[in-house]
Amino acid sequence: MFIYILSFVLLYGVCSIAVLNTWTMSHSTHVFHLVDFSMGFCSRFLPGAIYNFLFDDLSVQAVSVYNFIIYIIFLILVAFLCAKLVNNSAKESKPAMLTTLLFFLTGPTIFSMLNFERGTLDHYWIYFASLSILFLSNKYFYALIVIFSLLSVMVNVGSMITYIPFIVLLMIYKTTVLTVKKEKTYLWCIISFTIISTFLLTLYFLVYERSNLVYSFEDFNSILKSRGYEQNISTYYSSILYSESYYDEATAETFDYLNANYTGFLARLFFRISVTFDSLEFLDVVHPLLLMTPVLVIIFSFISKTFKSTGNKIKKFTLLCMCGMFFLTLLGGAIFSSDSCRFLGHAYTLLFASVLYISQYEKDSVSVLCKTITKNIPACFLILYCICYSSVLLNPVG
Repeated sequence: MFIYILSFVLLYGVCSIAVLNTWTMSHSTHVFHLVDFSMGFCSRFLPGAIYNFLFDDLSVQAVSVYNFIIYIIFLILVAFLCAKLVNNSAKESKPAMLTTLLFFLTGPTIFSMLNFERGTLDHYWIYFASLSILFLSNKYFYALIVIFSLLSVMVNVGSMITYIPFIVLLMIYKTTVLTVKKEKTYLWCIISFTIISTFLLTLYFLVYERSNLVYSFEDFNSILKSRGYEQNISTYYSSILYSESYYDEATAETFDYLNANYTGFLARLFFRISVTFDSLEFLDVVHPLLLMTPVLVIIFSFISKTFKSTGNKIKKFTLLCMCGMFFLTLLGGAIFSSDSCRFLGHAYTLLFASVLYISQYEKDSVSVLCKTITKNIPACFLILYCICYSSVLLNPVG
């Protein structure tokens, strides 16, 4: 099963990217690998710090090959986890599980975003989250989840509204199915350490990130140029770390007004929100959201059935939070990022992955739901929908 799933994932990735892009990354993602902690202890520098520690060649070609290899390793891990999920399913549920995985691995999920643009910060989020799921399968690796959660925050503090709640909720759910009290207590300790440590690190970056910068705006961009960056300035790092007002006149006036009336942190926060809403295109998410809707209905139906069938209050709380996580990620993305499709993809994929994870323990709910779907949805409609769904990819900057 592992070989079949891996072959499908690789084939889908190659076919989808063949009509979109080349395997060479753009300058906007190349820059993430040109920075390191010699420029300051800041979030968003970790991918570059890792690459610069391992390699000296900073050319676009070398960084592209590096990201290509890591991505293939990631797909192997995904195929392994999916194969494990299918093998653990009841015999009568295997066809439905394979169909579910088809929707999970294709269409408007995070995987299409990863295909669209390689080497983004989102790649490292999903890499660390996938490893955390793997570590969650064995008590001897639980402690590593804390480390990789901190690494996710170092990639981008936005993980606090995406991947940190995701892995924390999976761990809380895992405590409800563990039977050994000692292991359950240990996992609760890991959950506590994860929440506290990631919160403190996020708070540290929000307060001290700017003061940690070693170079001025001009020197920072000069170093990027000396390392092979093809643009005059990195608009991403300029706006995030330096708040340089290279925007239009109206936005520059907003920047000056906020700096004159609020303290540094609040000024940066309000400025980030104002820029986001100024450039946000809600229509970009309508098409993928409509495609997601039938799957979302099924997902929420599954959560509802599981919620009603359990008397465990912690499990009920976790299921409610998984639903809330979807809307939190959407709202957080809408407030802090103009890349609306990007956070829609995160919200959808994390909810989908959460349901896939708990389905291995909620076999009765899966069985009931599978029978409901196969009984009420005509096969021809399902095939047509699957073709339309799998042919749509999310542009992370759309």
